Amino acid sequence: MERILSLQGGYNFRELGGYETKNGLKVKNNRLLRASALENLTEEDLIFLHKYGVDTVIDFRTKQEQLMAPDKKIPEANYFVLPVFKEDETQSTITPTDLYAKILAGESGEKKMEAAYADFVLTQQAQKTYQTFFHHLITEEKTLIFHCTAGKDRTGFGAYLFLSALGIPEEVIYEDYLLTNPASEEKVDHMLKEARKQNAPEELVKNILDLLLAKKSYLDTAVDAIEKNYGNVEGFLKDGLNLSKGDLKDLKSHYLM
Repeated sequence: MERILSLQGGYNFRELGGYETKNGLKVKNNRLLRASALENLTEEDLIFLHKYGVDTVIDFRTKQEQLMAPDKKIPEANYFVLPVFKEDETQSTITPTDLYAKILAGESGEKKMEAAYADFVLTQQAQKTYQTFFHHLITEEKTLIFHCTAGKDRTGFGAYLFLSALGIPEEVIYEDYLLTNPASEEKVDHMLKEARKQNAPEELVKNILDLLLAKKSYLDTAVDAIEKNYGNVEGFLKDGLNLSKGDLKDLKSHYLM
């Protein structure tokens, strides 16, 4: 099936239906979408998503990100703001000038991303956000869309947890995570061209790319933190997010066929 939704003003909008569990069940279609921010959606895009059945929007961005780029409103949809971090640790809105200053101070885009992925697992606010996210998943009756700024990191980890909880094989979950790269290719190419047009140093271009791409090593960092602190993803769902066996059973009955 075609996972990447073709929208005029949005990129990296993707369907999570159709994935197969280890015991042969499939995720229902038209129930859950992962995405980047909604601020550039056209009127036609909003109508398309309304007809797709989107009834609930979960926004993982910080208050600052939301103020800088407010979501366009899908008709009749309910919006919930669930910031994963108090400030954007994924640096998805940082300016090239600010990023270069951080590079000169000894920081790197790759190291910042790895630290953010560990914090998805270890910080109390992130745990609370993903716990609330799961409760929305369990109670939502129509189609839900969840997003951050690029639809890559906070959204990617949310998708990892959701698909893991349903029993999707880990290699398939990683494939979904890395699908962000072809889904965002045009956007990334544009940003790199703009940086080079302004004669950005190659070190800056490399670090911009580190922030824009989904890398297996980033998700590995979160998985390593889960295994080190909770044993496995089932332990994290139970003890990190306080999800009961009943919650996970309801999730499966809600999304699997």
